[in-house]
Amino acid sequence: NSNTPLFMHEMLYPVAQGIDSDVIAKIYGSCDLEVGGTDQTFNLLMGRKVMEISGTEPQAVLSFELLVGTDGKEKMSKSLDNYIGITDAPNDMFGKIMSLPDSLLASYLELCTFTSMDEVKRIIADLAANKAHPKEVKMGLAKQIVEIYHGKTPAEDAERAFVETFQKGVVPQDIEVIEIDKGTLLVDALL
Repeated sequence: NSNTPLFMHEMLYPVAQGIDSDVIAKIYGSCDLEVGGTDQTFNLLMGRKVMEISGTEPQAVLSFELLVGTDGKEKMSKSLDNYIGITDAPNDMFGKIMSLPDSLLASYLELCTFTSMDEVKRIIADLAANKAHPKEVKMGLAKQIVEIYHGKTPAEDAERAFVETFQKGVVPQDIEVIEIDKGTLLVDALL
């Protein structure tokens, strides 16, 4: 429809993924459900077709909305360097969440926390009516996500560190100190 070329690998990839789904089902005796992002729905459905052709009971398919990365544009991806890793240190995770565009708040509350959908709707309505400030919502979001992966105390510590560093301008205690000899050229010190 868009008059763009369709390449052979684009046609074969869904078939290869479908064969993979069928083989996995045969290795493990069955496969009731295959899960993926909405960008993979066609490929997941191809697995059902390949299973049907090969005589295997087709699996159900469940696809989830993709999480947009910290750039606010592309899906979250390590290769695009727009990701928040679940193994990131609490302070780093908190800071990355605080740097998210405000437009992603609803999506992150929905996809990354245990906040009920009713509460998400209320928060978004409050933001739209200027009854809530995006920074405060982000602070709560960051604390929730850090708590999920690191626990309550590290989440509280990360929140405190963020407030002290970025709101109060306090120099972080864990900042790296590098000593240089007197008379060193500035360019050498920077390097």
